[in-house]
Amino acid sequence: MVNFSQYYSFPAERVDHVRVLDLKEGDFPYVLRVVTKSGRELDVSYKVREVRDNAKAGLCAQIGRELSGGEADILYKLSLILNTVERLDKRQLKIWQQLKKIGAAPEGVEDAP
Repeated sequence: MVNFSQYYSFPAERVDHVRVLDLKEGDFPYVLRVVTKSGRELDVSYKVREVRDNAKAGLCAQIGRELSGGEADILYKLSLILNTVERLDKRQLKIWQQLKKIGAAPEGVEDAP
């Protein structure tokens, strides 16, 4: 979950884009806006431009970390699947070799490499 200025919390997958606005009027003229894929706009206003820009950098980094974390999770699961397939292939080879020794190998089964 992405935490946006202690006011909002949302999953990174729902973020469409992040925008900064300079209103040039009022007590809090610098706005940081997150627009979700559903079209909802979440705003936080700042008095100082540098504070807003630092908040934007932190928010974008947080979104990036959460999104890339999903990729790492997928790669980890893929490596588990590949490891399982390799173990199954070794077990299957042993079974075929044992069946061949006792003469019970099914028709059409070739010698294993």
